[in-house]
Amino acid sequence: MAGTTTRAVRHYHRLGLLPVPPVVGGRRDYGLEHLARLLRIRWLAESGLRLSQIAEILPEQQPSDRDAVLESLRATRATIDAQVAQLHAQQKRIDVLIETVERGERLSPVPTVIEQFYDDVESATESMEGSKVIRGERRIMTFLATQGFTPRNTADFLDAVSQEDRVLFAQLVVEFATLPQRTLQEQKESIDHLLQESLHIIDRYKKYIADVLAQLPTGRTGRAAWSIMQRLYELQFSHPSQQAYLQEYMKAMFADEEIGPILRRSAGEGWIV
Repeated sequence: MAGTTTRAVRHYHRLGLLPVPPVVGGRRDYGLEHLARLLRIRWLAESGLRLSQIAEILPEQQPSDRDAVLESLRATRATIDAQVAQLHAQQKRIDVLIETVERGERLSPVPTVIEQFYDDVESATESMEGSKVIRGERRIMTFLATQGFTPRNTADFLDAVSQEDRVLFAQLVVEFATLPQRTLQEQKESIDHLLQESLHIIDRYKKYIADVLAQLPTGRTGRAAWSIMQRLYELQFSHPSQQAYLQEYMKAMFADEEIGPILRRSAGEGWIV
């Protein structure tokens, strides 16, 4: 009659929500008062109250304290409001995902323009080593995107990168990827070449890079994000020669008169050995 299960009724008994009836003829003798209380318990539970709250609202003997009941009900309403707001937010995110798929784009937390840039570079590398580096960069960017560490104006920067520089970047990616395969002397020469070419690219797009860096979080949040990013690069590109290049590259960035001060506001002295 209550539309519930024996297991649920026994659970209510254990919690003290429902009085245990006397045993008559070897069976528990439930009366109308038990059914009425059970229905009230289920009604309140379906309204969103926790069982612990129901236990306070429905004492067995004396009438409930009105203020306490109101406080519990209002707290439950606030919880439901928060859940409704969360559902609305999820609904909006799902709508965005639907629109993304309808446009023929991939589902990724990384902005489409960044994904497209990596697609262009990976297709231009034409090597397994280069593709492996790009996939590593994608993993790092996915993590950073989920943490809100990809400024919106990144799109302006990547849109401005010419096709020639995308091809050049692809060549540098391949050279970076093959660093571990070289002799120590070749590694040193290659690191110098990589750094020189990378700084030329930076000079061509310095205004865009400065604008992107200026949008990054500062203070403790910024330093924490940069620390995580450094750790991700250490995990993804762990070979000493690759780490040596990354260190030299970041040192050059920090030493730049225009970019350095902006970078320090976000990263502190991060990534400087």
